[in-house]
Amino acid sequence: MVRVGAYFRIFILFIIIASSSTLEANKAPLPLIPAAWEGRFLPSSTYAKHWLYERYHSQEIAHKDLIHFSIKKNSGLNLVWKMHFLGYVPWKESPLFWIQRAELKKVLGLKLKEERFSYSHLKTSIEKKGVLNPLVAKKLMLHHFFQAFKAKENRERQTILELKQLHPGLWLELKDNKIFVASLPEGNRWSHFQRGQEIADQANAAYKETIDDKQSFDDLNNLLASLSEFERLHQSKNIPSEKEHSQHFTELIFQNIPPQGIAFTLEQNYPLEKRLQEAGSLLKILPSKMKEGVWYSPHAFHVKVYNPKTDKLEYAENFTAYSDDDFIELRSSYFEWENAVLKRDKAKALKFSSLFADKLLKSYSTIATLPYRQASGKTLNYPSFSQLFAERVYFDYPLIGLCIAGYSFSLIACFLGLTSQDKRSLYFALTFLIATFLLHTFILGLRSYILSRPPVSNMFETALYVPWVAVATSLLLFFFKKNPLPLIASALSSVCLLAILKFSSLSDKFENLQAVLDSQYWLIIHVLMVVGSYGIFILAGVLAHVFLINSCFIEKKSQKQSLLATTILQAIYLGTALLVGGTLLGGAWAAESWGRFWDWDPKESWAFISICIYALLIHAFRFGKIANFGLAIGAIIGLMMISFTWYGVNYILGTGLHSYGFGYGGQWIYYSYLSLEMLFVSIVAMIQRRRSFTLQKPCK
Repeated sequence: MVRVGAYFRIFILFIIIASSSTLEANKAPLPLIPAAWEGRFLPSSTYAKHWLYERYHSQEIAHKDLIHFSIKKNSGLNLVWKMHFLGYVPWKESPLFWIQRAELKKVLGLKLKEERFSYSHLKTSIEKKGVLNPLVAKKLMLHHFFQAFKAKENRERQTILELKQLHPGLWLELKDNKIFVASLPEGNRWSHFQRGQEIADQANAAYKETIDDKQSFDDLNNLLASLSEFERLHQSKNIPSEKEHSQHFTELIFQNIPPQGIAFTLEQNYPLEKRLQEAGSLLKILPSKMKEGVWYSPHAFHVKVYNPKTDKLEYAENFTAYSDDDFIELRSSYFEWENAVLKRDKAKALKFSSLFADKLLKSYSTIATLPYRQASGKTLNYPSFSQLFAERVYFDYPLIGLCIAGYSFSLIACFLGLTSQDKRSLYFALTFLIATFLLHTFILGLRSYILSRPPVSNMFETALYVPWVAVATSLLLFFFKKNPLPLIASALSSVCLLAILKFSSLSDKFENLQAVLDSQYWLIIHVLMVVGSYGIFILAGVLAHVFLINSCFIEKKSQKQSLLATTILQAIYLGTALLVGGTLLGGAWAAESWGRFWDWDPKESWAFISICIYALLIHAFRFGKIANFGLAIGAIIGLMMISFTWYGVNYILGTGLHSYGFGYGGQWIYYSYLSLEMLFVSIVAMIQRRRSFTLQKPCK
C-alpha cells in the first residue's frame, strides 16, 4: 500500500507540471499591461484570451491551426499584437471563427462537420459580389421585423415598418397574415428581392419559428458583428479616419481659409475624441484624461491635429491620464517598436516591446487604485497591480482542472476505503479532499479579490460556489457525525459541476455587476444564502441516491442506513433554513430596489415552490407520514425543483426581473437529468413496493 505522503507528493508534482508552462511567461511585463474590456480593466494576456475565445472558442490557438495563422506560438496575446500592427489581411484565410450550430451552417452553406472557418470563407457564404445571401437576408429581415412590430414603441401596432437597425430604407409590410417587401434601399446588397415580394406566407408560423430559433439568430448576429469588427482591424500608419482628416486638411489649405477657420472646420467634421476612439479597436491600453472609463488603442498615437501656429498637422498632445513626460516617452518607444515590427526586425521588436511595456507599467502605477468614476455614493477604482497579477494567475493556471483532478482522486480513494475498510485510504481521501477544498477556496478568494465582491453574480460563479458549499457541509457532517458518505457525495457533485464549467460554453470571464445586483450588503446576505442552500440540497440529493440504492439490496435496517437518513434530514434542515431566510431577505431587497416585496416573478415563484416542497417533506417526516425511504425520495424530488429554480428559470423560461442570469444552452442535458431521476425514483419505488408486498404476504 502506497503511503499517504507519497500520494501527496504526486499531487504536488502534478500541480508543478501543470503550471510550469506559465512560469516563464509571468516574468514578462507585456502580458501584465492593463487593457480595457467590456467596462473592466484586466491584464492584456487575459484580454487576449477573452478576445480569442469569443471568436475561436479557445483561449489558445490549436497546434494543428498554427500553420494557418503563420505563428509559432499558440499565445493569443502574440496573435492579437500581430493583428494590431498588421491588420486583418494576413489572417483572411485563417480559421478564426467558430460556428457550432448546424442550423446556422445550413443557412450559410457550410460543411456540417467543420467548426472553424476563415473570414474569406464566411464572407463568401454571407454575400457574393456585394449581394447578400437570400437565406441570411430573409432570416435577418423577419427577425428585425418581428422585433420592431412587438416593440413597446409600436403602440399602435403599425404593419409597415422600417428595419433601421438592419438597413435604413428597408421596409416590410404585414398584410393578411403575410409579410411583403414594402421598399428596398439603394445599392446592390438587396438585389435578390423586389418591391412587393412575399417574404413569409404565414406570419404567425414565421414568428413562432424566429422565437424557437432565437439562438441561431443570436449566433448569426454575433458572427456578423465579429466579421465587421475584424474588417476594421487596420495596419499601423493606415488609419482610415486619419486619411480622411488629412485629405480634408489638404483641401482646406488650397482654399486659402484662415488658420482659425481650418482648425474649427476640422474639429467640427472630425472631432479629436471620436478619432481617438476610432483609431483602433484592439488592445485599448491608454486611459483617457478627457472621458472617464474610456481607453484608447496605441494606434491613437498616430492621431494628428491642426496647429494654427505652424499651419501643419502635428501629433496630438497628451490625451492620456499620464503625465506629459510619460506620454512623450510612451509614444516614442511605441513608434520604435512599431517600426521594428513593420521592418520584421525581431531583435529590435523584442527589445522595444519590453521597453514600451516597462514604461507603460511605470505610468500606470501613477493611477493604479485611484477612482475613475464616482456616482450615487459608489466609487469605481482602477485595479491594483496585485489584482492584475491575481487575474493573470487565475487564467494562466488550470485551477479548476486541478480541482476536478483533486476531487476525483479523493472520490476514488474514499470509495476504495469504504469498500475495503482501509483506514489509510480514508485518511488519504480526507487529506486530498481538504487540500482540494483549500484550492477551491483559493479560486473563490481570487475572484472575490479581483472583483471586490462575492463571486455569485452569474451562472458560472454560482456553479463554482455551489460545490464549495457542498464540500464544506460534508466536512462539517463528517467531523460531527463521523460518517464518510457525505464526503463521497460532495466529491461526486463537485466533480460533476466543475466538469460542466470546464467543458461547457459558460463564460468564465469576470463581469461587472448588473445594476440590479449592485449592492454588496444584499449580495452577501441574500445571494450567498440562497445559492448556498443549493449546494446543501445537492448534497442531500446525492446522499438520498446512496440511501435508496442501499435500500434496494439491504432488506434489514442497519445503523449505517439510519445514520445516513439522519444526515439527509439534517442537510435538508440546514438547506431549508438558508433558502427561507435568503428568500425573505431577497424580498426586502426587492422592496428596496423595485418598490415591492413580492410580485410572483418566476424566480420568486420557483423559490416559493421549492420551499413548499421541502417544508411539506419535513412536516410529513416529523409527523410520521413518511419514513426514511420517503424522506430520500422527497430529497430527490426537492433537488429536481431546486435545479429548475437555479437553472430552469434562467435557461428555459428566460423571463422575469432576474434577467441578469438569463442564457441558453444545455437544455438536452438538463432534460436527460430529469428523465433519469424520474426513472430512478420509479424503479426504486417499484422495488420497495414489491418488497413490502412480499413481506406482508401471509405464509402458507
